Amino acid sequence: LESVLEDGEALGERRATAFALGNLAVLHSLGHDYATALSLFERCLGVVRALGDAFRLAHTTFNFAHLRLRVGMVDEAEQTLAFGRRACGPNLADNIAALMSFVAAEAKLARGDTLAAAQAADEAIAASRRSNNGGKLGEALRLGARIALAEGDVLRARRYLQQSENAPGAAGGEAEQAVLQAAVARAAGDPYRRLADEATEVAEDELEFAREAHCLAGFAALDEGDAIAARRHLDAARANRDRIAS
Repeated sequence: LESVLEDGEALGERRATAFALGNLAVLHSLGHDYATALSLFERCLGVVRALGDAFRLAHTTFNFAHLRLRVGMVDEAEQTLAFGRRACGPNLADNIAALMSFVAAEAKLARGDTLAAAQAADEAIAASRRSNNGGKLGEALRLGARIALAEGDVLRARRYLQQSENAPGAAGGEAEQAVLQAAVARAAGDPYRRLADEATEVAEDELEFAREAHCLAGFAALDEGDAIAARRHLDAARANRDRIAS
């Protein structure tokens, strides 16, 4: 990818340059090198805008804004989203509208504005349903469940999760699905230790969801008076948090 980037920039090949920048940014993000990933996404956004490819621009906007939210840069994420929306124009295709509404919902949730977040999530869900391949439907439904949990609406959260199980985009979302099922059971006052323990196994290779799963498993163990298991899970949650931050 580095050589593709060098050649693309040297030859003025914008598509090759955008391809390399975007993929390098994702790789650095997966490796938790967020500073480099953010810089690469910013460069990629400029190149993609010059290409005039609305879907690629929307996808880069989504990835860039999503990463900014992940590292706590909420203002900057909203600025990225506003830029992407202006650049893509007013009449967005459904797959693009789904991306934009999804990241808008994430930003509103990060600000604690659950009403606006729920509205944006529902827009992302509706746009995903209208798009040819379902796009972000599975992820949007899971985000809707998170927002419903933040609002204390357990029935709505459960309904979103039931829909997300077999939705397009469900594949690859098993870790988040497992975490949210345990979280919904806990919020409903149902036994949730088994679900939380299962979530730690499903989410083992996905640090953020693994952190959430171990937190839930630790609380479940504590609720049952199992202090040893609670400490083990909470130590694992801290270790995952530190790996994310490193």
